[in-house]
Amino acid sequence: MKNFFQNEYEIKYSDCDKNGNILLTRLLSYAQEASTLHTDLVGCTFNYMIDNKIGWILLENYSKVNSYPKLGDKIIVKTWLNPIEKLFIIRNYVIEDINGNILFESYTKWIMYSFEKMRPIHIPIEVENMYSFDEKKGITFEDFDFSRITDYDNIFSNVVIYGDIDTNWHMNNIAYVIKAIDTMTIDFLESHIVNDILVRYNHQLVYKDKYAVQVKKIDNNKYAYIINGNNNDTSKNNADIIINWRKK
Repeated sequence: MKNFFQNEYEIKYSDCDKNGNILLTRLLSYAQEASTLHTDLVGCTFNYMIDNKIGWILLENYSKVNSYPKLGDKIIVKTWLNPIEKLFIIRNYVIEDINGNILFESYTKWIMYSFEKMRPIHIPIEVENMYSFDEKKGITFEDFDFSRITDYDNIFSNVVIYGDIDTNWHMNNIAYVIKAIDTMTIDFLESHIVNDILVRYNHQLVYKDKYAVQVKKIDNNKYAYIINGNNNDTSKNNADIIINWRKK
């Protein structure tokens, strides 16, 4: 059993923007890959979950970027699990440079889902016994009340394409972040980077679902992005996102 996993990567050309800085979504992808490698290492593999008709579902993700690594930089991605709380499990991430400086931190909250029963389930003892857990807490964050948002500055219509979906046949977690970022103008993106981001995943979107990304400026460089495929029924938002941007 392992409660801690780390892996080293080198930032590739395909990870970067035109200035050679890594994209936020690629940092999230490296974290996602590290957790997949960790689950494979302990035996909770893709094939195991398929055979048992179960899967991990992400409910919440908060990530903060202290510094964006550049093309050719080596990074070390570390991840660990906190003890199970009822149905939930917390997975933490830290990305460091080779000198141990923390570039990126992330907190994620997960449940296990039964595709046979079509509902969340308690994590099976067999799966729980594959892991060990660490009391070390990860990054903390200030919560946000999304219900306070009652109007929007812009609304962008979209549809889930084949490239958005993952092995669970719903829109991949990182795709929601991409859709939010893509609503910003090129001038804004040329002058700003993401400082931190909170994403709440409420209801899945699947292939060819139509949805809207509803954007609201909260203050200064803080924006809310509500992803909704339910005819503006705010009790059924598919995802709620807050991004704090900072000037480059």
